[in-house]
Amino acid sequence: MNKNKKLLNNTLIFAIGSIGTKLINILMVPIYTYLMTKSQYGSVDLFITTINMLAPIVGFSIADAVFRFTLDDEYDSDTVLSNGVALTLFGTVAFVFASGLFYIITGRPNLLFIAVMVMANVFVMLFLNYFRGTGLIRLFIVFSLIFTALNALLTAFGIIYGPTHVTGFIIGYILSAIITIFLMVVCSKCYRQIKIAKIKKPIMRELLMYSVPLIPNAFAWWFTQDAAKFFILIFVGASGNGLYAVASKVPALVTIFYGIFSQAWQISAVDEFKSEDASEFYSETFAKLFSWLIVVVALALLVLRPLMGVIVQASYYDAWQNIGFLLVSAVFSNLSAFVGTTYIAAKQTRDIMTTTFIGLIANLVFSVILIPIFGVQGAGLGSMLGFALVLWIRIVKTKKLVPIKVNLLTTLTSLSIVFAMIAANYIPEVPVRYISLVVLLVLVTLLNVRTMLLRKKG
Repeated sequence: MNKNKKLLNNTLIFAIGSIGTKLINILMVPIYTYLMTKSQYGSVDLFITTINMLAPIVGFSIADAVFRFTLDDEYDSDTVLSNGVALTLFGTVAFVFASGLFYIITGRPNLLFIAVMVMANVFVMLFLNYFRGTGLIRLFIVFSLIFTALNALLTAFGIIYGPTHVTGFIIGYILSAIITIFLMVVCSKCYRQIKIAKIKKPIMRELLMYSVPLIPNAFAWWFTQDAAKFFILIFVGASGNGLYAVASKVPALVTIFYGIFSQAWQISAVDEFKSEDASEFYSETFAKLFSWLIVVVALALLVLRPLMGVIVQASYYDAWQNIGFLLVSAVFSNLSAFVGTTYIAAKQTRDIMTTTFIGLIANLVFSVILIPIFGVQGAGLGSMLGFALVLWIRIVKTKKLVPIKVNLLTTLTSLSIVFAMIAANYIPEVPVRYISLVVLLVLVTLLNVRTMLLRKKG
C-alpha cells in the first residue's frame, strides 16, 4: 500500500470510531440533563474536567510514549509495553495511596474517587495507544467504542440506581473503565507481552524523557486556547464570555475533524520520517490539509449568519461576529499541531513544549492589547495571531528535521479571500452579502481544488 493510500485508509478507519464515540456522547447529553439537576451535572462535569487535567501528570503521559516507541524498531513492543505499564502503575498507585491518606485525614472521598477514576482512565489510554502504535487500529477503534458505550450505559444506570446521582455516575465510570481494560487485555492477549524481566531503568528513563515534556505542553496548549476567557471576563464581562463560548463551538467542529485525521497522520509521519522523500510527503500532506481546512472555513462563513439565526437564541445571535477569526485561528492551530508531529517523529518533545509556551505568551499579550480595544472580537483576533506565530516558528525550526515547503502565493491568497468573506458578512443588504460570499467561496475553492484532489504515486 502506498503512503497516501495508507494515510487515507487509516483516516477513514479512525473516522468511523471517532464519529461513533462522539455520537454516543452527544446522545447522552440530553439523558444526563434529564436525570440530573444543573448542580449535579455541574459536579459531574467538574469531575471529568479534573480527570482530564490530572491524567497526564499521574500517568506521566506515558501512553503517548508507548504509542511513539512501539512505532520504532529500537525496542520490541513487549519491552515498551512492560516498561509503560510499570511506570503507569507507579504513578497511579502512588496517587491513589496519597488520596487514600487524604480521605483518612479529612473524611472527604472526592479526591479518592478522582484518583481511582484517573487510574482507570490512564490505563484505558495506555492500552489504546499500544494498539494504535502496533498497528492494531481496528482493536483501537473497537475498544474505544466499547469504552464509550459502556461508560454511557453504566453511568446512566449508576445515576438512576446509585446512592446519589453523582456517586452513581462515578461508580459507573470506574466500572466501565475496569471492564474495558479487562476485555482489552484478555481479548488482545497483550498480557503475554508484559514481562517483569524486560523492565529496565534505562528504558523507563528514555520513555520519561520523551513523555514528561508533553505534560506542561498539554496544559499550555489548553491554556493558549482558553486564556482569552479570563481577559474577556475582566474587560468585557460575563455576557461577553457567553458570546465567546457560543462562538467557539463552530471552530471546535473543525478541530474535531482534524483530530480524526491527526490519529492517522501520526502513524504515517513516524513511518515516513526517515524516508528519502519525507520532505515531499510532509509538504504535500500539509498543502492538502491547508486546502481542505480553508475551503471548510469558507463554507462555514457562507452559512454563518443564517445558521446562527437557527441554532441559538436571539440574545446570542451576535456571536456570529466573533466566529470568523476563531475559524482562521482553528486553521492555524491544526496546522501547528500537524507540524508539531515532526517533533514527535524525531522524539524531540521539548521543542513541542517550548513552541507552545511561546504561543501561550503571545496569546496573553495579544489578549491584553486587543480585547480592551475590540472587545470579544479581540479575543478571536489574538488567538489567531498567537497560533499563526506558533505555526511560523514550528515551520522554521523543523527545517532541520523535515523541511515543509509552503506555497506562499496560494496560502496568502486563500487567507486574503477568507478575510474578505469575514468582512462580507457585515454587508447589511442580504442579496449583496450572499452574492459576494458565493463569489468568494467559488474563488477560494477553485484556487485549492487541485491541491485537495492531488494524488501522487508512492
